[in-house]
Amino acid sequence: MSNMSRHSSFESKFDEPSDVLKWAEEMQQKFGDGINNSSQISVLSRCQLSFTQNVLANLKMIWEALTPQRRFMFSKKYGHIAELILFRCPRLDFSSPGNLMRNTISEFGMAVWDQTYPRKEAWLSFFAKLTSENVIWKAQWMPLKAVIYRCGDFHSVPLLGPWGGVNYTPLLVLRQVWLKQFIPPTHNLQESDFSYDPEDCQGKKRQAVCAWKSIRKIKDKGHYEGVTSGYEAWQANRRKNIIDISREVVERGKETSFEQPNQWIEKSIELEEKNRLLEQENEKLRKETSQWMDHATYLQNELEKTKSFLKNQDVLEKDLETLDKEMRRMNKANRSLKNEKTTLQAIVG
Repeated sequence: MSNMSRHSSFESKFDEPSDVLKWAEEMQQKFGDGINNSSQISVLSRCQLSFTQNVLANLKMIWEALTPQRRFMFSKKYGHIAELILFRCPRLDFSSPGNLMRNTISEFGMAVWDQTYPRKEAWLSFFAKLTSENVIWKAQWMPLKAVIYRCGDFHSVPLLGPWGGVNYTPLLVLRQVWLKQFIPPTHNLQESDFSYDPEDCQGKKRQAVCAWKSIRKIKDKGHYEGVTSGYEAWQANRRKNIIDISREVVERGKETSFEQPNQWIEKSIELEEKNRLLEQENEKLRKETSQWMDHATYLQNELEKTKSFLKNQDVLEKDLETLDKEMRRMNKANRSLKNEKTTLQAIVG
C-alpha cells in the first residue's frame, strides 16, 4: 500500500505545443542562454572520467576488495549500478579490422555499378523535383510519444547519476519532432550540476527527486515531418553557392538559367540515350569485326594447307618424271638385250 500511495503522488501534466513554445520564448528572453564558453561542469572537475581510470577490470577489483557491509551500502545507495561491474559482455572479434592504407573514396569511384540501377541523370531529376513536403526531418521508426520538457519548478529535466546530478534540456528531441525548431531555456543548466558531496548535495538531491513528482510533457498532436521556413531560406541561399551542371554550358558562352535546370537534365538524358545507342552499335560492329577476323583466320589456315598440298604435288611430279626417265632407260636396255640375243641365236644357228 505504501508503494501504491507513493506512486499515486506523481502527476503528469500535458501542455499544448503552442503554450510550450510561448513559455520557452519568454524564458529565453528573460534569462538568456546558459550555454557559453564560461560554463563549467562541477561533476567532471571532481570526478575524472577516463578510459585508463575507470576500466571495468579496475572497477571489478575495487568491488571485490570491498567488505560485504560496504557492498551493501553501495548497492543500497546506487541501486543496480553495482551489478553492472560483474556483467560479462561477450567479446566481438572483427574478421577484417580497419586499414588506414585503404582509400575508400577511390574504391567507391572505381566500383562497377549494376546497369539496372538508376543513372545519375535520373537522380538529378528526382532531387530537382523535391519539395519541402518530401524532406523528412525524423526517422520513420522514431516513436511518436509525448516529450518530457521540464519537471517541477525546474525549467528543464534534472537527472541523478552514479556520481552526481546534471540537468537535461531536450534540445535535439524537440528539433526532430517539433513543429518549429527553437532553443529551449538553458539558463539554469550550470547551477543544476553537482556531485555527491555530503555537505551540500542532500538539498539538491531532494529538489531533483521532488521535481520528478510533477512532470510536464508536450501534448502529442501529430508531428510535422516537413522542413521549416528557416530551412527553406537556408536552402535557397545555399543553392546560390552550389555549382550547377548548367555552369559548364555558361562557360561555353551559351545562355542558360539556374531557375530551369530541368531542360538541362532532359538534354543530359537525351545525350545519355544517344550514347547508349552508339554503344550498342559499337558493340554490334565489334561482334561483326570479330566474326570477320575469325573467318580470315580460317581462310589463312586453308591457304596454308593448299600451299602445303601444292608443294607435295610438285615433289610427286618430280618423282614421276624421274620414274619415267628410269622406265625409258630400262626399256632401251631391254631392247638392246633383245637385239644381242637375236644376234647370238643367228650366229649359233
